[in-house]
Amino acid sequence: MPQNWLDDALTPHVSIDQEMGYGYQWYITKSLGEYATFAARGNGGQYLTVIPGLNLVVAVMAGGYNKGGGVSAAVLSDYVLPVMSLNGK
Repeated sequence: MPQNWLDDALTPHVSIDQEMGYGYQWYITKSLGEYATFAARGNGGQYLTVIPGLNLVVAVMAGGYNKGGGVSAAVLSDYVLPVMSLNGK
């Protein structure tokens, strides 16, 4: 995959709010206040989150179809990132 395409895909082309943008099928924001974060979301609570600055990839599989993010949305914020911040990341 050409680097320039990847760079373009992970660049916000649409602003969702002051903290989040949207590239080519990727939500773009920051985690722990400073780390670029790229997330793909699917129906039923499927999440794939990539935080290159932490060397972190989190995949959440779920089956709550047509019900929103539910518990899956909290996995990163409530469980993974607190552990990363405790470990000095």
